[in-house]
Amino acid sequence: MLKEKLSDFIKKQNEENGAVALFNIEEGYASAHGILEGEVLSEDTRSRFQELIIERCNKESEETVKKESASFLDSPLSLLKSHKDEFLFLNAEWFEIIRIDGISIEIDDVFGHYAAMFGLKLQKKFRDEMEEYLDVTLQDEQGYNLLFNGEDGLWDVNIAINNLPSFSEDLTLKDVIEIIYVYLFEMIEKVTEK
Repeated sequence: MLKEKLSDFIKKQNEENGAVALFNIEEGYASAHGILEGEVLSEDTRSRFQELIIERCNKESEETVKKESASFLDSPLSLLKSHKDEFLFLNAEWFEIIRIDGISIEIDDVFGHYAAMFGLKLQKKFRDEMEEYLDVTLQDEQGYNLLFNGEDGLWDVNIAINNLPSFSEDLTLKDVIEIIYVYLFEMIEKVTEK
């Protein structure tokens, strides 16, 4: 599952760009699974963030307030505290590797923690494995909500970003996106390749 998605991404990036920028976790996985076949690797993962769709949206209406460029991701995560009525919606083709269809990041109105919400394209049969992974790896067992949406065939997932192992409020938005991505990559690997 993960192997095919990552392999497709690497091939497509090499065809289009002549090189592919991989996060460390992807490069390690690709090497271990024999996916890399002489592709040219780029050291600069910032290019991955250039293609992100970044929208600031109103929480109440879900209308787009403003579309942002990649440079916006250099802003601190704490920016969300001064824009509590907004959430960020992010999407990129490379999210497909970890089987998500976009991600929303906001500050939770009730608890005041940072939250990441996304739809996860994973079969219902993986519930126990996902819950086990989330329980073990998050710093607070109450740090997530997981609900299978039978209509869409997706898991509706809400994770308290504050509970991710490498969380710090000093992180930039770019750092937070990468941390979430790496966390979900590890989860998909553990859950689907048991």
